Amino acid sequence: MPRIVSFPLIARDLINGQLSALTGIDLVVPDSLEQIPDALDGADALIMPGGETHYSADIAAAIRDRAHDLRWIQLTSAGYDGLVAFGVPDRVVITGNGGALAVPVAEHAMALLLSLSRRLHENVQNQMRRTWERNTQAPVKSLEGSTVLVVGYGSIGREVARRAKAFGMHVIGMRRTPTPDEMADEMVGMDDFIPALQRADAIILCLPLNGATHQIINRETLAACKPDAWVINVGRGGLIDTEALMDALQNGMLGGAGLDVTEPEPVPADHPLWATPNVIISPHVGGGGSRKSYERIADTVTENARRFAVGETLREVINLR
Repeated sequence: MPRIVSFPLIARDLINGQLSALTGIDLVVPDSLEQIPDALDGADALIMPGGETHYSADIAAAIRDRAHDLRWIQLTSAGYDGLVAFGVPDRVVITGNGGALAVPVAEHAMALLLSLSRRLHENVQNQMRRTWERNTQAPVKSLEGSTVLVVGYGSIGREVARRAKAFGMHVIGMRRTPTPDEMADEMVGMDDFIPALQRADAIILCLPLNGATHQIINRETLAACKPDAWVINVGRGGLIDTEALMDALQNGMLGGAGLDVTEPEPVPADHPLWATPNVIISPHVGGGGSRKSYERIADTVTENARRFAVGETLREVINLR
């Protein structure tokens, strides 16, 4: 009977409730991240988020040095940068959540974009001051007829494109293999990043973080952007060179930035990013708030646990190598 350690964090009670109803598995539920290394002794599988703040160097070391029977890691998060950073033994199969969080993350990306285009952040500041001020730092703009570049056209990127089309935007999707998609007006490859940036009124980052995508938004790529363009990041904070972004915003080389993820994360109280003009920061909450998303994650995890217990092929396999 396989021993499965479950620390899903998101939808914890729902996932563990469904897993506990499965027959043929030995379910272990740690109360904290700190308990995971001890729980991994003799474990066959691990269920948890894949970000660096959760899948830490300590957990990676425990898998390498103690969990010699571990054969499967099921991720509940969209990201897996912790696994990339700290490593996973070759024997371990990694599975993702199947894009279960794509809808709320896409909604959050559009909320950040709309807030910047309609200058809502300035209006909120004026409201706090009880000031009726129609002249914001920059004029409000409509998304209709503008161009959005969706960088990372996976499950999240496609849902972003769906919503952008509803606002009348021209959608350029970007991914390694630029096959056509009905939600995008154009599909381009990563080799066309700079030309696409030059055309975009909005850039929405939906990429995973790895060696190829680290600081994909940097001084060179920011210089290619329109001076009134907006950058939205719902991927990982490390996709952006924070210093370069702040300089671009302070020098009027960029219209604004909406960041649900940051580098560093969380942002320290004394960090200058807080005071940088035309930045909206949310505390990595883009994937929250959808009961349907949680149900999709729970169903994916439970189905994979059932398959693992009986030796069937797992779904949503991620290739990190």
